[in-house]
Amino acid sequence: MRRAKSVALLLLIGVGLTATSAASASSNFIEVSPRRVEAGTHVTIHGIVRSGCARGDNVTIYSRAFAGITEDEFAGVPALITVLADNRMFNVEVKISKEIRPGSYTVGGRCGGGNFGQTQLRVTNAAFSVRPMIAFVRGTARSGPSVWVANANGRRPRRLGRGAQPLLAPNGQSVAFVRFAARGRRPLIVRATRGRGVRRFFGGRRHAQATPLAWSPNSRYLAVAVADQRGGHNVLIVIDLFRGRYETVARGLTQGAGFAPEIPGKLVFGSSRSTSPSAPVDLYAARAFSRAGAERLTSDGRSLNPVWGRQGIVFDRERLRGGDAPAYQLFLLRGGETTQITDLHPSALLSGLVPLAVSADGAHLVASYVGQDTSQAWAVDLASHEARRLTQGRAAVTAWGISADGESALVGIGGFLAPPSRGRIATLPFAGGRARVLIRHGGSPSWNR
Repeated sequence: MRRAKSVALLLLIGVGLTATSAASASSNFIEVSPRRVEAGTHVTIHGIVRSGCARGDNVTIYSRAFAGITEDEFAGVPALITVLADNRMFNVEVKISKEIRPGSYTVGGRCGGGNFGQTQLRVTNAAFSVRPMIAFVRGTARSGPSVWVANANGRRPRRLGRGAQPLLAPNGQSVAFVRFAARGRRPLIVRATRGRGVRRFFGGRRHAQATPLAWSPNSRYLAVAVADQRGGHNVLIVIDLFRGRYETVARGLTQGAGFAPEIPGKLVFGSSRSTSPSAPVDLYAARAFSRAGAERLTSDGRSLNPVWGRQGIVFDRERLRGGDAPAYQLFLLRGGETTQITDLHPSALLSGLVPLAVSADGAHLVASYVGQDTSQAWAVDLASHEARRLTQGRAAVTAWGISADGESALVGIGGFLAPPSRGRIATLPFAGGRARVLIRHGGSPSWNR
């Protein structure tokens, strides 16, 4: 058997429930997640081998569902090869071919010359449903804010309920937002964009304020910062919407978070143990609902606001300036190496660019130039390191997102430091040009275009 060629670690997409395992008496097991996937989407195979195999040995995972994605085989069956880690665990993410016939497939594992377990994977031919949508806020100083959704072109708007800070799931089927409640509570609401499905989190925590930060690309996981405004306790929590559970990923003040584009459930976040502006802050990576702890990615004590794209992690590195606002420069972290992207010189009351969203290929970034009474939309080319402001006459233009193809920025026009209904939601060409208004009388947009 030839040693496996590299199998790309790809994004887990698809809808499924928890994996089932075939466990042996020796507690060896293999799992697939999700148990049901669509042809042309992605699956994770992982497990533990405690007996019959040594640390560092090759683990062979075989299934006819892997046809067309690997040249290796076992007994005529397509196979993947990985290595048993020191903790006796293994993990592989792989994309199932679009040509695989729908049906039930056995997935088996071998190590040390013997089989250690089997499980089943169901492959369907249904297409992954993505609903192009936009979520936004409307409201006046008198009425208070409400969350709305509409088609991605701004048509057919529909009110979901009172709330703010909407964050649309990548599949367009759910939106997370904050609802203001009594006794200082700000529970998190996850609402279906169509129908009446509503889920509520952290509503029972007095003085708790939840802020949605990022969705995983497969719309399964949601990262949320939860703060106790009275006691000062801050935690980063990841919710598994498929299973209705959540776990604490980190304790401390979270300063930005984003999920990996190709590794299911893995996220990067900035974290500080103190709310003090001068407290050290670094980047960490963790995988939700795994036994492994967070991995520290930076150690300079001045790294924050990460966004994870296909070219790497874009983040801010700050320089403290005494009584002035900290100065931010954009950096790219890739393969353990950092590259400086910008060299701006913000004035005393301004900080610089905060990365917001990156295109699907990781080449184009939309950022916000922030500071006192300031939030400006900027476009950044991560290859050429060119950064420029997006403008529309004399109107205030704020940044909120970027299209998957990197050609359009999602912006707010004229509503900065005003009630949401004073503004307009529009797209601007990444290269600059005339805005196309999608929604009038709205602000704080989030989309999946």
